[in-house]
Amino acid sequence: MVLIDNLIDNPNDLRVLVFAHSPEVTLGTFAQVLHQEYIPYEYLKMWQGAAPSLPLDCYSHVVLLGGTMGAYEQEHYEFLRREYDYLDQIFHYQIPVLGICLGAQMLAHFLGAKVAVGQYGKEIGWTPIHRLGTARHDPVVGHLPPESYFFEWHGDAFALPTGAVGLLTSTLYPQQGFRYGERVWGVQFHPEVDGAIIQTWCAQADHPVPVPEIDTQSSLYLPQAISLGQELWRRFLAQNERVTIGSGLCKQ
Repeated sequence: MVLIDNLIDNPNDLRVLVFAHSPEVTLGTFAQVLHQEYIPYEYLKMWQGAAPSLPLDCYSHVVLLGGTMGAYEQEHYEFLRREYDYLDQIFHYQIPVLGICLGAQMLAHFLGAKVAVGQYGKEIGWTPIHRLGTARHDPVVGHLPPESYFFEWHGDAFALPTGAVGLLTSTLYPQQGFRYGERVWGVQFHPEVDGAIIQTWCAQADHPVPVPEIDTQSSLYLPQAISLGQELWRRFLAQNERVTIGSGLCKQ
């Protein structure tokens, strides 16, 4: 994936920075929206030592994708240390941020909340996600119905950061989504997956996975999950109150 910038019209003056942590965890259906709406983005393969090509204040939105490592494993993964340094600047510039799975755990860890191996084991497969009352009017996840099914694949869990608002929950692990301030969101589940991503994760799993059950449930839940997930993505991209992004340094 390469930076798509100035090669196409960018009428909304948006430019998305994506932090990727594992090759098998991608933007999925979110990339479809970016291409359909001609929104440029830069996809950083952090495990390969990638760095943003522009000053951070040149980006209108930031996304932290999932990954196989723990948010607290900076000593084992150098790029996590660099990414937390970037988050310092991203928060300073008040750039809207969306964290997914590991990305949400990283945001929680960055904000001082506990992130650790989940006491109930791995949560894998389709899970009913419940919208809390606090989410009803949230600009990013408020469109979700009282209950919706999304795909989960995680072994760690996080506590709600101090000052954050819990938005979504589930039976096994109650912290499924939060908002911090007016520009930061984290979700534990994967609203970006499609069928190919799910098949890849199942095929590459290093532990037993109930593939027939997942396949059956995917036929039931995936179409709505894609629709709700892409709407979540569009709503996040609409959080662009920043009047200007960067300066002449932002031009490619």
